[in-house]
Amino acid sequence: MPNQLFEEEVLNVLKSGAAGSICVKGRWGVGKTYWWKSLIGRWQADTAKQTDDCEPRRYSYVSLFGLSSLDDLRYAIFANSIRLDQIKLEPTLESVGSNFGTVLNVIKAGVSGVASSIGEFNPAGDNGKLLVTAAFMSVRDMVICIDDLERCGGGLNTADVMGLIDQLRVQRDCTVFLITNEDALNETRKNDFALHADKTFDRVVEFSLSSDDCAEIALKGTSQNASLISECISKLSIRNIRLANRIVDFCSKLNPILAGRDESLTVQAVKTLTLALWIKYGEGERPTIEFLKAQRSEMQFASAFDSAINEKHGESREEKWRSLFREIGFVYLDEFDEQLVEGVERGYFDTKKLQLIAENADALAKERKAQDECQDAWKIYHGSFANNEPQVIESLVGTLRNNIQSVSPGYLGATVHLLKDLKRNDCASQLINEFVDQRVAEANFWRLDDPLFDQVSDVDVIEAFRRKFESFQTTLTPEEALIEVSRGEGFSPSSFEIACELSEQNFFDLFKREKGPTLRRIVNFSLRMASYKEITDEAEAAVQRAKAALQRISDSSPLNARRLKHTHKVVLEQKTRS
Repeated sequence: MPNQLFEEEVLNVLKSGAAGSICVKGRWGVGKTYWWKSLIGRWQADTAKQTDDCEPRRYSYVSLFGLSSLDDLRYAIFANSIRLDQIKLEPTLESVGSNFGTVLNVIKAGVSGVASSIGEFNPAGDNGKLLVTAAFMSVRDMVICIDDLERCGGGLNTADVMGLIDQLRVQRDCTVFLITNEDALNETRKNDFALHADKTFDRVVEFSLSSDDCAEIALKGTSQNASLISECISKLSIRNIRLANRIVDFCSKLNPILAGRDESLTVQAVKTLTLALWIKYGEGERPTIEFLKAQRSEMQFASAFDSAINEKHGESREEKWRSLFREIGFVYLDEFDEQLVEGVERGYFDTKKLQLIAENADALAKERKAQDECQDAWKIYHGSFANNEPQVIESLVGTLRNNIQSVSPGYLGATVHLLKDLKRNDCASQLINEFVDQRVAEANFWRLDDPLFDQVSDVDVIEAFRRKFESFQTTLTPEEALIEVSRGEGFSPSSFEIACELSEQNFFDLFKREKGPTLRRIVNFSLRMASYKEITDEAEAAVQRAKAALQRISDSSPLNARRLKHTHKVVLEQKTRS
């Protein structure tokens, strides 16, 4: 951004009323127009403080976008002119009407033979051209800003624009500012600009923003996650206000979805969105969205050895991108990140889907956080020989209570075991009861044969979990019981016993009704029911009934016989057909 000294000098030029011309050029999106309007606002505020009786200068802002002739430009300068003491620095119907009224009065008073025809004004006729010409003649001693030289129509060439600026500066005592992106000019316009710039402008200033300036402008009026967004913008060296505004806008859309969730999700979302938006809308050399999507969990295992190799042989372009990702704190792309990136590509989020994924990600984040806190709590026990029993107990019990929805059964079991060894049986019993009563979990969590339960040996914990699991049990039909136990994730003995009650017809109907993975699973399990521990005669009999049902299905058609043999890998006795 032009430094403060230059801004003060421009303000002094505006205040002095001296004629002149200045060109402010800079790349797309760096905030040239934003800077100018902020500066003109300061000038207006300073003017309002003046107590003298001098009439304030008039001001006109014109964008060349869509203008196709010099007459269009002349007319726009006139029509957009306003008094600097207006509340809003923009033209209105009233201000345009006032401008034309003044010109009409001048024409009627000073041009013989025209007054009678003005009442039937025709913009396309001779009197319309006369009015436009007269209107531009009124443009004197004004401050004029002409913006978007690179976007003007084909009928308006650069040499004519610069000639008009020179006329306004020399002949009309105007102070003129031209704002342009020189890099976006086509070859002809660029050559004309270079040819006439020295003679047209008193000075040409290169406008640029630092990343901090860019973040400050984009985050103005924003408090939520401002420091995090600013840090990401700075690390990616983003100097484009439009891009920074997009980042702020996308991040703000996530606020309702992430409200109340683990803070790490917000940090993750801001970093991922900033990267994805920079890749899609940024300038210069940068990776592709596909490259970002390809970053999976292996990125978190980048080793010092890899870094040493890169330092010795020089980093490839891809390695530099990965280094940049690590610098911003992006580790790898997970399911939550993928939804964010898809939202950037589409231009909007699938809110319902993102909400569900955010819920899962939040649960995982809280679980990781709980694990870290648990490890820290046990470090107090393992880390010294200090006589700090109260501190150890307070840390372990407090951590469990604070993370009761996330800690594993193993942590509960280990804590209870330690409490009992320290003769704190009452505390241990209370902790077990609190865990069982407060933990929100599905029935499978309380199964004693769950792998999470392998490290639990305390009989009171085991008994509490058994009672909790049984409280979930409802009466299942034999078909429902078979589907449940066939999932292979651990099941209650009662469910297995109910499944063994299936008759041959029950098996037959179930096999015919189910499809896909469920069918394959129940067929496989039905033939192996007798191989599970605590084999009973009922299980052996159930297997025979299942085989009989499958034999009926095999006999029903050669196609089904082939399906059983090749798809389900089931070999049955072949019956001789009569």
